[in-house]
Amino acid sequence: MSRQVPGARGPEREPARPDSTAVSDPVAGAGTLEERNALVVSGLSKSFGGAQALVDVSLEVRAGEIHGLLGENGSGKSTLIKILAGYHTPDPGAEITVAGSHVDHSLDQHELGRLGVSFVHQDLGLIPSLTVTDNFLLLGQDDLSRLHISWARERRRVAEALKAYGVHVDPGAVVDNLSPLQRALVAVVRAVEGRQEHLLRLLVLDEPTVFLPAKEVGMLFSLMRRVAAEGAGVLFVTHDMGEVLTITDRVTVLRDGHPQGTLDTNQTTERELVELILGHQWAHDHALSDRQDGRAEPRLVAVTGLSGAGLHEISLSVHDGEVLGVTGLVGSGFEQLPYLLLGATKAETGDIRLGEWAADLRRLHPTQAVDAGVVLVPGNRLADGVVGELSVSENVTLPVLPRFFRALRLQKRKLTQHSLELMKRVDVRPLWPAAAISALSGGNQQKAVIAKWLQVNPRLLLLHEPTQGVDVGARAQIVKEIRAAAATGTAVIVATSDYEHLEDVADRVLVLADGVLRHELTGGELTKANISEKCLTSTSTEHGRAGATGIADVLSAEQRA
Repeated sequence: MSRQVPGARGPEREPARPDSTAVSDPVAGAGTLEERNALVVSGLSKSFGGAQALVDVSLEVRAGEIHGLLGENGSGKSTLIKILAGYHTPDPGAEITVAGSHVDHSLDQHELGRLGVSFVHQDLGLIPSLTVTDNFLLLGQDDLSRLHISWARERRRVAEALKAYGVHVDPGAVVDNLSPLQRALVAVVRAVEGRQEHLLRLLVLDEPTVFLPAKEVGMLFSLMRRVAAEGAGVLFVTHDMGEVLTITDRVTVLRDGHPQGTLDTNQTTERELVELILGHQWAHDHALSDRQDGRAEPRLVAVTGLSGAGLHEISLSVHDGEVLGVTGLVGSGFEQLPYLLLGATKAETGDIRLGEWAADLRRLHPTQAVDAGVVLVPGNRLADGVVGELSVSENVTLPVLPRFFRALRLQKRKLTQHSLELMKRVDVRPLWPAAAISALSGGNQQKAVIAKWLQVNPRLLLLHEPTQGVDVGARAQIVKEIRAAAATGTAVIVATSDYEHLEDVADRVLVLADGVLRHELTGGELTKANISEKCLTSTSTEHGRAGATGIADVLSAEQRA
C-alpha cells in the first residue's frame, strides 16, 4: 500500500503552478475524489510464470500533479507502465481507474486514447522519416481512411498546438532533422494534443530525458508543468534524483515489485529517496580516484581521451586476464563504450593501444579491430550478432570460414564437426548444427555468439549486456566462458546494467554518469547492492545538484518571462 513518509525538506523548487494549493488538490470541490484523480491503481500484481514482477501495487496520480515513479532496474517500473499501456494484463484482482472511469485490464491504444491517456516512451515513438504533421496525424486519428485530407488545415492545427506550448518547430520539418530536444518536445505536444477529439487526463512519460543535457531538460520540464497546470495528471518515470526533486509534486518508489511508499517531494530529502529505493542506508563514498591498480600483470589495453556518442574524455586500462565491468544508469553512456572501441560507432577523439598495436578511434574500422584481436558480442544478438536465415553451424564458423576451404571447395564435413565441438563447449541446445539459429532460445543464441568469437582467441573481448534475456542456466554458462577466456590472458570489458552479473564476473567495475567516469569499485566493493547504489547516486552526488539547479534556473526564467 502507498504511505506518506515524513522527512526533512528537500531542495527548494519552483511552484508547479501559480496557485500553490493546486498541488495537493488542483480541482478541489469538482466531483468525487475518484474523479479528481487522473489515475488510481490498487491491488495490482503481475506474475510471469513463477516470478512475481509486481505485488499488490497501489498508485494514485492526482489531476494537475507531476508524480514521479522511481526504482532500480528490475523493480517493476517497466511492467507497471506496460500494464497501463495495455501491453500486459495484470493478475486478477487489480482495480484501475482513469478520471473516475473504471477501465478494462486489456486496453488497446484506441481505448486508451478515448479515456484521455497518452504515453511518451524513451524512444519517443516518432517516425523519423515523416514530418511533424504526419506524426501528429498518425496518433489516434479515426478518420485517416477518408478520401481527402486538408494538409494546409492539418499543418495549421499542428502549428497552433506547438505554439500554444511554446515549441518553435516547423510542422513541415522531417523529424529526423530535428534536434533531440525538439523531438522530445514534439512528442510531448503530440501526446497532449494529437488526439483532438479527447481531453487529456493522464500523460505518462517513461524516461524521456535520458539523452537530453540539463538545460534542455529544463525546457521539457517547463512544458510538463504547463500540461499539469491544465489539469492533466503526469506520471514521470526517471532514475535521476535531481530531476525528481526539481519537477515532481509526489513520488512513488518500487523495490523488487513491491511498493515502498509515496512521498511529498518538497518534504523529502535525496537520502530518504535513495534509502527507500535501495532498502538500506546510503553511505556516501569518494568519487573515482586516480589511484593505480595494484595488479602486477601488464596492461594489455589502454584507452585514452575517448569522446563520442555521449562519452567525454574516457581513459581506462585493462590488464591481461582481467574482466572489467562498465555500468551506469540508462543514458549514462556506458552502453556505447564497446561499439566505440570496435569502431562500429565513430569516436570524436581518442586512441586505443592493444599491446604493440595502436589505433586512432576516429578512424578505426571494425575489420581493422577484428584483425587486431578485438571482438564484440553485441547487445541485440538477433539483429547484430547472427544471420538469422543461416544455420547455427554457418553462424558460428563465419570468423574462421577460410580455414575450411581447400582448392576453392568448402569442406562441409569438417566445418560441421568443428561447429559441433564449439556448440558442445558452450552447451548450445539443441545440439543440432543444421538448425536455424533464429529458432534457438535467446540464451542459446547468446552462447552461440560467444562461442563464435572465443574460437579466434581474442586479445580483447567486448560484451554488451551478455546476460540480457537469458535463463539461469545460460547465465551460469556465460559467466563460466567469460572467466575461462580471461584465464587464457584475454582482456575482457563487460558493459551491462545487470549488477548481479557484474558481482559474479568482474574484477573491477567502472561506473559512468552523464558520459564521464564517476566511480571505480574493486575487491569487497564489488557487490550488487554497492554497484546499484553507485549507479543510482552518481548523478546526484557528483553533478546532479548542479544539474537540478540549472533546471530550476531555466524554469524560473521561463516563469518570469
